[in-house]
Amino acid sequence: MSTFKTEAHTVKPFVRANSGFTLVELLVGLFLSLFIGGMALTYMVSSSRTFRIQTGDSISQENARFALEIISQNLRLAGINPSNSFANKLDVVYNGDNCPANESSISNGDSQGCTVDELANNSDRIAVDFIADSSFTGCNFAAVTVPLGIEKRYANVFWTADLDNDGVRSLYCQTYNITDSQIEGPAAPLIDGVDRLQAQYGVDNDQDDVIDRYQSYTNLTPAFSSRVKSIRFALLVGSGVDLDAGANTEDNIERKYQLLDGPEISITDRVKREIYSTTVMLPNGM
Repeated sequence: MSTFKTEAHTVKPFVRANSGFTLVELLVGLFLSLFIGGMALTYMVSSSRTFRIQTGDSISQENARFALEIISQNLRLAGINPSNSFANKLDVVYNGDNCPANESSISNGDSQGCTVDELANNSDRIAVDFIADSSFTGCNFAAVTVPLGIEKRYANVFWTADLDNDGVRSLYCQTYNITDSQIEGPAAPLIDGVDRLQAQYGVDNDQDDVIDRYQSYTNLTPAFSSRVKSIRFALLVGSGVDLDAGANTEDNIERKYQLLDGPEISITDRVKREIYSTTVMLPNGM
C-alpha cells in the first residue's frame, strides 16, 4: 500500500521593494501644510493688529482721562479771588493785551489775547484767570513765588501744539503772571496725543443761576464775559504714537472730526483718535 505525503506551502504576503509616497499623497500633504500655515499666519497677523488697536485705544483713553482731569481742575480755579481785594470781579477766562509772547508766536504764530477761538490749527486756547495770595506750582510745573501779604493775578494758559517738532501734538500749559506781565517758566507739554481743544462757554444771561446758552468765545461779548457759569470743552485725543510704524501693514486713512461748534478737520495717518468732552461748572463764577 502506497503512502502519499503532501507538503504544506506557506504563502508570503507581497512586499513592495521600494516603499514611499505616491504623487497624490504628496500633493494632499502639501495642500494641508499650506492650508494650516496660511491659517496660522492669518491668525498671527489678525492678533497682532488687534493687539495694536487695543493698545492704541488704551493709551488714548488714558491720555484723554488725564487731559480732561487736568483741564477740569484748573477750570475750577477760574475767577477765584481769596480776599476779593480786586475792584472788579474777575472774568473766568483771561483775554488781555498782556499775553505770553513766546507761547503765542511759537505755538500758533498769532499775537491775540490769551483766550482765543480757532487758532491756525483749528484749535482753541483757554486762559484760566485767578488770583493767588501765596506761592504755588504753575500748571507748567514752574515754582511761582508770591510775596507774603501780596495778591497777584495769574492765568494758566492751555493749548495744543507740536513745539518740539516730533510729529506728535500735545496738550501744553504755561502760567502767566498778569500782574507783572511776565511768564512763569517755559511752556510744558503735559500729555502727548492731544491734537485739538475746543471750548464753549455757558452764559447766564439774566443772572438767575441758570445757564441760558453755550457759545464760542468769539461771540462772548464783554457784557456777558463775567456771566460765564460753566465751560464745556472737547478734546481730540489719540495714542500719540504710530503703533504700526514698525510693521507698516496699515494704510493711511483720512478721518474727519468735528469738536463742538468748531470746523470739521481732516487728518490722514494711521493713528486712531476719539473725541472726548465734559462740562465743568465754575463755582467762583456763581
